[in-house]
Amino acid sequence: MRWLHCSDFHMGKDRTAQERLVTKIIEHVKNTVSSGFVPDLVFITGDIANNGLKREYDDFRKGFLLPLRQALGGDEWCGRIIAVPGNHDVDRTKNDGFDREAPLAGGSQFFDPSTHGKNSRDILSPRFKAYRQGAVADLSGDWISKPKAAFAEKIVIDGVQFGVVGINTAWLSKDNNDRLKLTPGVELVEAALEDVKDCPVRFVLGHHPLTWLHEEHVRRLRAIFGHRRVIYLHGHMHKADGSQEDGAGDSFLVLQAGAAFQARDDEPWRNGLLWGEIDLTSEQVRLSPRFWNPDNYDWPVESGRFPEKRRIANTDWWEYPLPITQPDGYTAKLGGWSAPHGWELLTPKELVSRRHDVTTEEAEHFFDGAEPDWGIALCTKLPRRAIVGSLAQQLVTYRDQERPLAILLTGPGGEGKSMALRQILATAQELDGKTNILWHIEETSPISPASLAQLPRGSWIIATDAADLVAKSLFEAAAELRRNRRTDVRLLLCSRDTDWRASGAEKLEWSKCTDYRVAPLSGLTKEDADLIASAWADFEKGNFSSERSAWLKEKARLLFEATQHEAQVPEGSLLGGVLAVRHGAGLRAHVARLMNRLVECRLVSGTSLYDAFAYIAVMHAEGLSFLSRPVLAKALNCDLRQFGKQVIVPLAREAAATSGSILLTRHRRIAEAAVAIMENEFGEDIADRFHELARAAKAARREGTFVPELHRWDYDLPEHFISKSPETSIRIASELLEVALDNSKLAVNLARIYRKCDDPAKGADLLKSFTGVPGINRSFWYEWGTCEGNRGNLADNALLAGWTVADQATPIRPEVKEATLGLSGLGYAFGELYDQFLDSRFLAGCSAASYLGLSLPFDPTAHAYLEKNRKLAESNGIRTAELSEALDQLSAALIAAWEVCDKQQELLSKIAPATSMTFSGLARLVAH
Repeated sequence: MRWLHCSDFHMGKDRTAQERLVTKIIEHVKNTVSSGFVPDLVFITGDIANNGLKREYDDFRKGFLLPLRQALGGDEWCGRIIAVPGNHDVDRTKNDGFDREAPLAGGSQFFDPSTHGKNSRDILSPRFKAYRQGAVADLSGDWISKPKAAFAEKIVIDGVQFGVVGINTAWLSKDNNDRLKLTPGVELVEAALEDVKDCPVRFVLGHHPLTWLHEEHVRRLRAIFGHRRVIYLHGHMHKADGSQEDGAGDSFLVLQAGAAFQARDDEPWRNGLLWGEIDLTSEQVRLSPRFWNPDNYDWPVESGRFPEKRRIANTDWWEYPLPITQPDGYTAKLGGWSAPHGWELLTPKELVSRRHDVTTEEAEHFFDGAEPDWGIALCTKLPRRAIVGSLAQQLVTYRDQERPLAILLTGPGGEGKSMALRQILATAQELDGKTNILWHIEETSPISPASLAQLPRGSWIIATDAADLVAKSLFEAAAELRRNRRTDVRLLLCSRDTDWRASGAEKLEWSKCTDYRVAPLSGLTKEDADLIASAWADFEKGNFSSERSAWLKEKARLLFEATQHEAQVPEGSLLGGVLAVRHGAGLRAHVARLMNRLVECRLVSGTSLYDAFAYIAVMHAEGLSFLSRPVLAKALNCDLRQFGKQVIVPLAREAAATSGSILLTRHRRIAEAAVAIMENEFGEDIADRFHELARAAKAARREGTFVPELHRWDYDLPEHFISKSPETSIRIASELLEVALDNSKLAVNLARIYRKCDDPAKGADLLKSFTGVPGINRSFWYEWGTCEGNRGNLADNALLAGWTVADQATPIRPEVKEATLGLSGLGYAFGELYDQFLDSRFLAGCSAASYLGLSLPFDPTAHAYLEKNRKLAESNGIRTAELSEALDQLSAALIAAWEVCDKQQELLSKIAPATSMTFSGLARLVAH
């Protein structure tokens, strides 16, 4: 495994000299690659920019990253670029007044990998905004603003998993006296390393050397680094260095890169970089530090940076022992190939042995939506649709010599993909009797490229019916197959289209490492309808040979017409059509029988499969497609590791639910019938199910479990019920806030829901009594003001809307949306106050708010209010002509509102008097 380590570019410090040196670095990389040394990873350890400004990251991306990728091989390079920020990546103009002593104090929860910790760090995150948005690496910088505030990646290279953890040592970077006052957050580092604990080699990327961190924190970090046997890469000191260090009795390695740019050629300092490689066989790390020598116009080795006794004789490389751990089940060398955990080998002989006589009951169960097993798939009485033969032919005849073939079989749920997948594999083996199948049997078990490293040569198909759940590992496996030119291995992936998108699999660059083809399966042809009707007839009880032809024709017609009708909604048209034709008005009785069976299926937690199905059904019936496994497992109090086996697999077999990333019933018709039965026959209050799921989503995330689309539980779920069931909406939003009482965004959302449900007084009182810290959340003040205005407190409305855009509310300049909302709120309040008091200052305030708001990007709703206020002011002879005039009018109108407001103590304690409000941030926003 090989890498290039760069640090400290300081883009923006000296543009001319930097552009010249970056060109020299790219030339050096190109020469190194052409000599055969191709890095798998590029590590960049901070100080990319000089002042944390957007233009500096733009220059870095265009001037260095893009040419670097070309030098490494362009689209042919399968490696990754990974970066972390440094102290120069901090925009020190933002929130520079924070207290860095409190986060360093004992007992502080500032660096907890939790939502509470994130909320505490929100005051610092804006300082890294340009870095986060700068696209300076293959991994988004958004990890900085997430609860875990570090990244942990498992990267497979040559069959081995390498763990790469990125940390932010510049959180508390503030001035030129940073030394011994910094920390990446011990808890954050520990949590990230836990995520890669099963990797034998672990890199940690930071910017500062350990000696620059807070004394108490660095002691604990050394213990963690030693325990995890890490390789810590950093920069900041502008020179290459390396040392083997001790932590809690175990050793770890610290490697320091020189500065990519710190001086011009005629200055005494050196510009350098560091090459590295790991030899797992000998368990050694090899390093080669290089520096730019302007006298000779080349990149010689920089001797003196590492001890000569570690130098490999007659080479430009130095060697250190590799800190390595052997996790449970890890073997560096495989004695013989066998299927990895969660997968099984299906030879042609083995697959044939899975055939059995399918009973009528089994066939009917399948027709009602149960997932097929191999016996069903291999049954000769059940039809093979046209797509089966087509894809099987592609698999067995594929002859490309560069990239493996990958086919994604996808479409809505309930279209017969699972059946088609198994039939494609069976057909492929019938066409080529030497094809072996590696079949996915435990849906959440990923496939490790290491397990494929010694896969025997031959004809192979790797197949899974849960591709969305293991997409990342499949992608890494495909990349490994491409590197080894294993075109004798093909991938057949199957996933519901919504799951494929929700899991992020769609964003992986499949076409770079595979011949990637998407095979959509949706709808039904007349020919397939005839085949399915014929299969029904073969399994029908009784003898009806005399009327068989007419029966078949009628069933095929009804099925084809039903699927055409079902295709008008985004659900599985095949299953919807089958249910309509097979059950019609009797579908509800069919679902009731299913639910009664599920009641009897008890789970270890004391709940039942009925409860699992009920949770899935209520969400699906409402069209809420974001119920994920972690949330349902928490609601059922089930162990997430056993959840698939104990819950999902049995529900799929019962034709009750799907097995993808997002949990749905087999069809929305089933969900709607189930909800009607729950309400009318089982006497359930359906709203309880939604409340329980919302609490489960928050509880799971609070415990550190990743919950996909968590924001939809916080906001979309209560929003969904505002018009149809206000009580449910309020109850859900209230319970979500109870779980996180200091979360200002959840408080604002509940207040907004109160207002939309015609109870603005409760919304205003909620925000008035909020004990948390609104922080940078300007919408807090806007919503409070809107609630006050709706309850008739117009002066308070104006003052709070003004505070929404005031400099004193938060050190961060208002965003366009915040400013537009605040100004439209001001215009409304000033207009109403003018009607009440006939004070011309309010009319001028209307004009000022309109002038400022209409200068911002167009927002239809807000601009309609602003335009109305502008016309009101102009009809009374007041017209604002320039920015300074608008600011003066705005301040005067707010002072007028202050004079007539009730001066509530709760308001006075949270905002400044109107006479103290300034609006320079708003002015800059409008000017730009």
